[in-house]
Amino acid sequence: MTYHSKGELFDSIMYRLARVIYKTRLEGIEESTESWEETFLEHSGVTIDEFIKYAQDNNLKEKYIDAKKV
Repeated sequence: MTYHSKGELFDSIMYRLARVIYKTRLEGIEESTESWEETFLEHSGVTIDEFIKYAQDNNLKEKYIDAKKV
């Protein structure tokens, strides 16, 4: 499955969520029954790895993060 843009606002939110989850996805909460990857899939419709590929292909870091530094 490939991620398809759902609009700039949604993409921006998913990008920021992906950044947080990617850094902590191997950390689990003991009482949690879902992993971070399952949570991301539930909210975005694609896996974190698929979204990361989409973000890299579409230069979302530059669009949502680097643009704020100017």
